Amino acid sequence: MFINQQSNSVTSPCAVCRWPVPPTQPCQTCGWVADGSDGRALACAQYAWDLMAARRACDGDPTGLQRMQPWLRGEPAEADTEADAAGAASPRLTPPWSGEPPTSLTVLELSADHLEVAQLVQDGTGPPRLATLQRMSWAQLLPSQADDPSRLRFHLAGGVGSDDVDPVKLRIEARDNLPSRLAGKPQYILATPTAWALLRRLAEMAAGRYAAEVWLGGGRRELLRLVGGQRPITRPYHLALSRFGAAGQTEMTTVELFATGAVPGDATVVTLGVPGPAPADLPRSVALPVVTGLDDITGDLLAPHEWTAVRVDSASLKPGDLVTVTARLDDDGQVRFDGVGEVVEDPRSWVELLGMLPPAPSPTDLVLAVEHSGKDSAPARLAYAQRVLAEIDERVPGLVRVLLVGYGQHSRNRHESRTDTPVQVAEDPAPSEAGRRLAGWPVQDNLDDHAAALEDALDAIRRIQWRPDARRVAVFLGTKPPYPVRQTPFDPAVPCPLGLNWEQLVQQLRQEGVQMVVVRGKPRWGGHSRVRAALHERTMAWQSLATHGDHDMDRTSPRDLVDLAALVGDAPSTSPFALLPPDDVTHSSGGGTT
Repeated sequence: MFINQQSNSVTSPCAVCRWPVPPTQPCQTCGWVADGSDGRALACAQYAWDLMAARRACDGDPTGLQRMQPWLRGEPAEADTEADAAGAASPRLTPPWSGEPPTSLTVLELSADHLEVAQLVQDGTGPPRLATLQRMSWAQLLPSQADDPSRLRFHLAGGVGSDDVDPVKLRIEARDNLPSRLAGKPQYILATPTAWALLRRLAEMAAGRYAAEVWLGGGRRELLRLVGGQRPITRPYHLALSRFGAAGQTEMTTVELFATGAVPGDATVVTLGVPGPAPADLPRSVALPVVTGLDDITGDLLAPHEWTAVRVDSASLKPGDLVTVTARLDDDGQVRFDGVGEVVEDPRSWVELLGMLPPAPSPTDLVLAVEHSGKDSAPARLAYAQRVLAEIDERVPGLVRVLLVGYGQHSRNRHESRTDTPVQVAEDPAPSEAGRRLAGWPVQDNLDDHAAALEDALDAIRRIQWRPDARRVAVFLGTKPPYPVRQTPFDPAVPCPLGLNWEQLVQQLRQEGVQMVVVRGKPRWGGHSRVRAALHERTMAWQSLATHGDHDMDRTSPRDLVDLAALVGDAPSTSPFALLPPDDVTHSSGGGTT
C-alpha cells in the first residue's frame, strides 16, 4: 500500500498496470476497475495491457513481438484487440508558451531510446533546429534492466510482464540516477511517444526535478513546427560528397539539395555512389551531411572546413552501388532522406568526418608485365592491359608512371635458348602513352602450354630504377607459370635455360617493397593425368607471386582491378562520405512531392 501525502488517501498497486490507484476507483493509467470481476476478466485485461506495451516497444516488428510473447501475463480474450488509446494522454495542439515563439529554448526529451538535452538554434541559415547538448541512455538510468534492451523498452512502454516488474520502483531508480544538473536548464520536458506509461511518469518526475513544464504535444518535430518550421530557408542546403581529384586524392564537393527560399514540402532526387570496391558482401555506414557552404558575398563554395553542418545523418549502404535518394525538406525544417533504408542521426561532428578522409595517395611506379605468346590468347591480355591503363588515365592522370614488360617463351633450340631474352621493356611516363605502345606490340607464337618466361620478366623488374617516393606495384597478366627451378618427374618443361630462379627473384622483389598482383587466365593442358598434375603443382608459383592479390581475368574487370589493387589510392574504401556519381548521372529537384 501507498499513502498519498497530499490527500492522505491510501492507494494500492493496480492489478493490471501496477501503478498506484485509490481503492474502488478506476485506474487513471489503464482504466481498470476493481469491482470484484471474475479472474478471467482480470487475466484478459493484464494480457491486453502487456500486449499493447509489447506492440509499442517493438514498433510493429513481428519478430520482436514474437520474442516478447512469453513475457505477457494473463490470457487473450476471444477477440484480441489493442486498445491503443489506453494510457495515452490527449495531445496538446497548442504551444506551451503564450505569445510569440521564444528565441531561446532548451528542452529535455525522453524518447524510447534515450534522454536528450537539446537547445534551440536559430542562426539564420534556415528554420530553427534543436542541437544536442547531452545524451543519456536508459541503460544508464535503469541499470537493473540494462542487460536486455528489448525488455527495457517493453517496461518503458508500460509492460509489467511475467516477472511482475514494479513500475514505481523503476521510476525511483531512474530518479536516483538522474544527474542533479544537466548541460542546459530545460524549460520543457517532452515525452515521445506520450502514450508510453512509464515514459510519461518519468517525464513528470523530471519536470519536478528540473523545475520544468511537461509538454505532451509531441516530440521535437512538433515543437519546432510551432517555433517556426514553416519559414523558408535563407541559404542553400547542399549534400556534402567526396570525389577523386586529378592526382588521386579525395576531394570534397557538394550537390545542391535546396535553393534559398525552399519551403517544407520541397524535395530533390539525387544519385550517389557508395565508396568501396565492388563487389562487397556487407553494407557500410555512409555519412550524409547537409551543409551550408557558400560565401555570402561572392556565392562561391567555401573551403570544406568552413562549411556548417545543418544535420548529419548516416545510412548503411552496399559498397560499389549507385543509389537514388530523395531528400525532403520536412515540416520542422530538417532534411529527411528516403530510399536508402534506415537513416539514423550520425554522432560524428563535421570536423570529425573531415578528419576521416584518406590522405592523398603517393605517386605510383606501375609495372605491367604481360605474357604476349599465343595468338589466340595474348590479344585479350594486351587489350585488358590497355583498358587498365585507360581507367588509370581517366581517374588519376599524372599520378602513375608506367613501365611495360612483355615476356614470351624460351626457344626449344637449346643453343638459342641460352642466349635469347624473351622479354621487352618500355618506359612510358603517362598511362595514355603506354596504352598506345601496347596497341602496337607484336604477338608471338605459342610454343607450348607448359611454361612462359615469367622468371625473365621478374629479372627485368628487379633491374628497374624505382622513384624513391613512389609506391612500387607490379601487375602480371598471364596464363602459363614460370619455367621450373629444377626438373621434376612428369613435368615436360625444362628449367630456365638462363639459370634464373623465380623463387629467389620473388623474394628479392618482396624485400624491395614491390606489391605484386596477379591476373591470370585458365591454362589449357592436355596429356596424361600425371603431366597435368605436375603442371598444376607448378601453378602454385602464381600464389607465391601474388603478394597483393590473385585474380581471375574472366571475373575481374579492369575497373575492379584498379580499385582492388589500389592503383588510384585507397579512397574508394575509406571515405566516410558518399561519392559524386559519374557525369552522366543527373539529379532533379522540385517543389512538393516527387
